[in-house]
Amino acid sequence: MFIKNIDPTVYDWNNEIRNKILKKEQEDEFDYFTKYYELHSNFIQPTNIKINIPLFLEEIKKYHTLFRQWGENRNHLPRYGISLINYDGIIDNEYDIGCSPLDQYNENYRFRYNIKNQEILHENDFIKKTEVYKNLSSLRPLDYFENLLIRSNVLLWHKTASFVPHLDT
Repeated sequence: MFIKNIDPTVYDWNNEIRNKILKKEQEDEFDYFTKYYELHSNFIQPTNIKINIPLFLEEIKKYHTLFRQWGENRNHLPRYGISLINYDGIIDNEYDIGCSPLDQYNENYRFRYNIKNQEILHENDFIKKTEVYKNLSSLRPLDYFENLLIRSNVLLWHKTASFVPHLDT
């Protein structure tokens, strides 16, 4: 990691148009970090909740054929997922909105799939538990949060897969 000055007023360019564009980009980056630190004001706290990993690995085998490519915008990356909590509770539909980048769905794909009358969807619109969540006994420790859970997935990332830096809010 390297130190980076994210103060949007740091750059002084002669070209006025370029200055405005760069300043806007810097302000956006500054806003991103400001929002991040507002959301994450404390370090992550460990819990006593433990998932039995050997049991999970055995149980999830039943669903290996239902994992999906994560999103449609970076198909070259080996990123896969399966929904635990999604929009309709169904994991074998043609398209699972919950198992992809939500910003991409809202910006590019919502008209194609005609979900919820093409409205913009938010994380808290995804509250239906899928059979994966219901049937995996290894996930029962998550029941502690049962009434708080929203869009959730099991992700399978292979070498070279990644997320673009972003905030989920």
